[in-house]
Amino acid sequence: MVNIFFDSETTGINPYVSEVIEMYFHVNDGTNYHYKARPLEWSYEAEAIHKISYAQAMTYPDKMEALTNLIEWLKQFKEFRFINYANKNTQLGCINFDVAILENELNLVGYPFYFLQNKLGMKKAESVYYLAKECAKLGLFTPIKNTSGRDSFSQENVFKALFKSKYNAHNCVDDVLSLVIIREHLLRLLDENKTKLLWSWTHHSQSFS
Repeated sequence: MVNIFFDSETTGINPYVSEVIEMYFHVNDGTNYHYKARPLEWSYEAEAIHKISYAQAMTYPDKMEALTNLIEWLKQFKEFRFINYANKNTQLGCINFDVAILENELNLVGYPFYFLQNKLGMKKAESVYYLAKECAKLGLFTPIKNTSGRDSFSQENVFKALFKSKYNAHNCVDDVLSLVIIREHLLRLLDENKTKLLWSWTHHSQSFS
């Protein structure tokens, strides 16, 4: 099964009323795909966040054309799994935002419901957000605090906590490249500490026996 990292830039945070402006896909073999589509309704709030101007977005391909080309690209993979950051802080709560909005875009132009899952071999997506929370819970890194004093698990702040540096967030290309680095580093931390974590869990269990 192929892992495909991807991130989207959209006109809002509700996947059922917002539109995708750009998406960037990265496969570990080095294959990349940069999706761009002209939205039907523009959002100047999104323009301020993503730094994609209205004039620039209006030069992008028609949505139907863009989605058709994306499906053709995805067809080369017999089975694939999307890996997203999938921060749960969306307007609708705990969902994989990027996958949900892509599915909705496909529905809007005539593809059947759950097309990616039923026709293209898409498996359940992986959330690096939850991987980061689990690693922090195990004490493998110290999260950055937000303004309210709580641990912040935004992708930008997790990257900063792990590597003591920033990147160009809210740009789908940079978000995907940082996503790959974050996941690889978190998995490496888990692997390097599995013996210590196993000993700690065993010792903790024995203290209650």
